[in-house]
Amino acid sequence: MTRRFASGVLTLLLLSATGAISPLKAQWARLTNPHFNVHLTHPPAIALKGVQKVAVMDFAGDCGDEFSQRLLQAVARTEKFDVIDRSNLEAILQEQGFQMTSAVTGQAAVKVGQLLGPAAMFAGKATSCNVEESPLLTDLNSVTGAVKAYIRKITATMNVSVSLVDFTTGRQHAGRFIEARGQLQSESRLGPPEPPSRQEVMNRMYLDAVRQAMRLILPWDETVEIVVYDDDDAQRFQLKPAVEQMKRGDLHGAAEGLQAAVDQGGGPKTTDKDRAKAYYDLGIALMYSDQLNSALPLLDKAAGIDPKNRIIADGLTAAKRMHALEEDQKRLEANAVTFGAASSGSPTSKGVSTSVGADLMTNADIVDLVRARMPDAVILAKIKASKTKFDSSPKALIALKQVGASDAVILAVTQAAPAN
Repeated sequence: MTRRFASGVLTLLLLSATGAISPLKAQWARLTNPHFNVHLTHPPAIALKGVQKVAVMDFAGDCGDEFSQRLLQAVARTEKFDVIDRSNLEAILQEQGFQMTSAVTGQAAVKVGQLLGPAAMFAGKATSCNVEESPLLTDLNSVTGAVKAYIRKITATMNVSVSLVDFTTGRQHAGRFIEARGQLQSESRLGPPEPPSRQEVMNRMYLDAVRQAMRLILPWDETVEIVVYDDDDAQRFQLKPAVEQMKRGDLHGAAEGLQAAVDQGGGPKTTDKDRAKAYYDLGIALMYSDQLNSALPLLDKAAGIDPKNRIIADGLTAAKRMHALEEDQKRLEANAVTFGAASSGSPTSKGVSTSVGADLMTNADIVDLVRARMPDAVILAKIKASKTKFDSSPKALIALKQVGASDAVILAVTQAAPAN
């Protein structure tokens, strides 16, 4: 795994000539030692195996149409997938003699899967979309009570359920309930300012929603700031030359120099805290030269020697998170989901693959899909592509209606042939 290690600028605290209250020692150490920006890569929610095409269905609800269009554009910008939008899908279905109303049901779904190959489909519903302008706010001088600034703030929020579905089988493989937000404020010292642009606030909200949705299929980065020691307290370990190597990107060289210094053990005046800093810097250098398994014991040792040191504790936390993310990526790759199973089986006389729906589908599955706000088209496709064992008694049908199942879904449950 390649690590990205970006050097930050050394920040110094300037004190006034007349004297000022000294900061706490820990704050001073954090300010006067070099900072590095580290990128932790989070794996996507699902590893798509064999998927070359992605469809984005129209999302129902307020703001759903705009969200689906922006999501479609985001998928296209990745250049990893061929995008199938609703208009293209409709054209394909018409060529094959199907109507759009059966876009992801029965024979139509299997036929499209056979034509297009394995495909994933984004589907879902926007459950709320609001823009609110807060009352005029004032920033007051705490001494005189005079107004220092007038503030107007606008906030846009959107809740949307997003599912990633195997287009040909209707099986949901991943889902997420997204709470997106956008906010802007304008300030003036002269009087009430003009409110921020509502369009820009909503644009930020949509960007947040799309960014979260794309994490279903793409990895994403988080930036964490790491501090390394090059101060005079631990010069016997030659930390400064090693940190200079780290700044230049020579992580392997820095690790070798620090290892040699640690092996020498410092000098007669070396304190335990000096040793903790040396172990810590060596652990950081190893972590970013792709030797995380060797780094973790050293960082643990540094934290054990100086357990109250927040810089060391933060570095250890970042290393543990990096290790956990790498393990998550390995598990994800080992359990990659194969899409398009329906198009690879032998069709039955009704045009539905026999490899689909090996597990019996029951009323409980319908309840789960309805509560997940899956579109009717997806639920109907799953019913048609599965072996079923539904309870169609009046009491069971009433229960489905009470959880929100549509008339079309309930009718499909009553008409489904039981498994042999």
